Amino acid sequence: MNPPRFLLSTLVLPWPADQGSRRFQLEVGRSLKDLGEVCWISRALPGQEAAREALADEGFRLRLDETPLRRGLLARAAGRARGEALRLLTGRPRVTTYA
Repeated sequence: MNPPRFLLSTLVLPWPADQGSRRFQLEVGRSLKDLGEVCWISRALPGQEAAREALADEGFRLRLDETPLRRGLLARAAGRARGEALRLLTGRPRVTTYA
């Protein structure tokens, strides 16, 4: 299998494209797909089955991080609490802490 020519990384899959940012991401992906194979990298979230099917039907390769779904509720809450504590102690914005 050849590596994809383009990689798109987003926080969530842009489907349904009913918001401006999702519509823009999807149009960028479609434009790049005209030039070569595109692999979409994102988190796997509950309720994204329709997004997975729609993007796969359009010819996108999907690589979804299943980690958030594998961890239990308490483990996710503890991770968020650690991130928030670090954010408060360092004074950095949340985006910097989680990136």
